[in-house]
Amino acid sequence: WEFISVGFKTKTPFNLTLQYANGTYHFFWKSGYEKHTFRTALPIIYEFKYYKDGDPTSVIVHPEKEMIQTEEMKLDPDTMYAVMVKSKVDDRQVYGGTWSDWSSTVKWKTAYRDEPREVSKIAIGMFAMVGLLILFVSIPACLSEIKMGRGSPIPPMLWRKIVEQYQKGVSQRKNCKEFEVIIIYSA
Repeated sequence: WEFISVGFKTKTPFNLTLQYANGTYHFFWKSGYEKHTFRTALPIIYEFKYYKDGDPTSVIVHPEKEMIQTEEMKLDPDTMYAVMVKSKVDDRQVYGGTWSDWSSTVKWKTAYRDEPREVSKIAIGMFAMVGLLILFVSIPACLSEIKMGRGSPIPPMLWRKIVEQYQKGVSQRKNCKEFEVIIIYSA
């Protein structure tokens, strides 16, 4: 039997490991209590800290298990990062204690992302969408012009006849209007 006092400092987490798969970084570590008799009764919490190497600001996360993951897109490309973890017994339970020492630091460099290429992919996609939109808007307009006869060429002889008939109709309407005006004034 192992005895645990009410207030104690937990073991320093060790074997901090990094794995990368499908655009996600997975971090695993050992707590030192994996084979402990009261493992299930020990409510251990963790403080996981990562930061750009040399930068004083850091991101701190509190996972409940011996693992955490973060997406590659949340990290700056082509940048050296450092990560470490520490543990403590949860104060909200019967036991209490202080934080363990920080684990050994693990450093890694994120992959280089060709950002301009991503921008060009977006630009090409946008131009393609605009082109398709113009095409879909212009096709119905062209079809309606063809149905109305504006889109089809008229032979010159037929065009002359149409113009002559139009001019005759205009002159007849002029005469009718003058006649109507005369009738209106004579009454």
